[in-house]
Amino acid sequence: MAREDSQFRIRLPAELKDALEEAAAASGSSFNAELTDRLSRSFWPRSETDPDRATEILDKKIRYLQQDYENAQFAIDAIIAAIPKIAAQDFVGAEIRSLLIGRLADLENEKKEIDKKLNLLDFRRSRGM
Repeated sequence: MAREDSQFRIRLPAELKDALEEAAAASGSSFNAELTDRLSRSFWPRSETDPDRATEILDKKIRYLQQDYENAQFAIDAIIAAIPKIAAQDFVGAEIRSLLIGRLADLENEKKEIDKKLNLLDFRRSRGM
């Protein structure tokens, strides 16, 4: 799924980026999911509380979280593939290696959190909540 979506760079004022990051954290979603949701609502404004759309909204949140999960796994795979190459380089310091390993741990934790959210949303969807 993640490879089907368009990817591009965007420049944002620092204040706007910070506000989006705070909103994403407050809603328990990723920066990408928050930005996508807000852009979608600007083109197709519909109430988030519309009971007729509850399943659609849950499905969309699940898709976004699945995409975030796949992106985290892609980054993990890239780091794991890079570690042996980096370890073989004498000029690469222990600091860089430890940063990569730390980032790997962060990504694994991010995947676990996404998985928890996906399970909760799947449960809600199965119960019609």
